[in-house]
Amino acid sequence: MEFVDTDAMAVVHHASYFRWLERARVEWLRAIGMSYAEMDKTGWALPLASAEIRYLRPLVFDDEGFVELRMGELGQSEVTMHYRVIKVAGGKETVVTEASTHHVTCRRKETEKGSRWVPARTPEEWRKQWLPLSAPKSSKSR
Repeated sequence: MEFVDTDAMAVVHHASYFRWLERARVEWLRAIGMSYAEMDKTGWALPLASAEIRYLRPLVFDDEGFVELRMGELGQSEVTMHYRVIKVAGGKETVVTEASTHHVTCRRKETEKGSRWVPARTPEEWRKQWLPLSAPKSSKSR
């Protein structure tokens, strides 16, 4: 962890985790052949609707680790992603944080007042790419 990510006690500040999740999500999408820049160019977006995080153990300045991301549930116009922040020390990996983010697929709509984003069904090409990576839809409604 970098010094800029820590608070006055040299413990990683809670807000830093959200930047790491975003970075992991952008890199994960890029790794499967998608990019936020391309989404935007084609009039699509994947805005964050909600986020949940659970801090299990603290990270401190100079700790080493990584973020693991896995695709969660895929709905008609929404997707959930799950994350684990993992500390690596002495050859051992320890989960220190668990998180999830919920996103809504949106399409840019042009109006007389300019453009705005509106929820839309996830494009079929995204669904085909994401479905094999996603968790089964639970019976719990959102």
